[in-house]
Amino acid sequence: MRELISILKGVDNEGSTKRVLLLWIGGIIWAFVNVATFLFHKKFSLPEDLPGTIALYDFLLICGLAGLTVYERVKHKALDTQKEIEEINTEK
Repeated sequence: MRELISILKGVDNEGSTKRVLLLWIGGIIWAFVNVATFLFHKKFSLPEDLPGTIALYDFLLICGLAGLTVYERVKHKALDTQKEIEEINTEK
């Protein structure tokens, strides 16, 4: 739960209504497409390998978003460290 709250707050530790809204909209659309594909792919005459392909794309999307989150946090920490170094140098 703590990780979900940190995702919604972002790097600046301030909540964002747009971020929460986009997360809910994206989650609902993502869930609908996955459920419809996995349960009704034969009824809609979709290709047989489509559920496996969607599972692969889901995995790649999750890994990509996790990588972007890690990159954003590392970059933000690097900026904080740079600011601290500049403050120390200006004090001398």
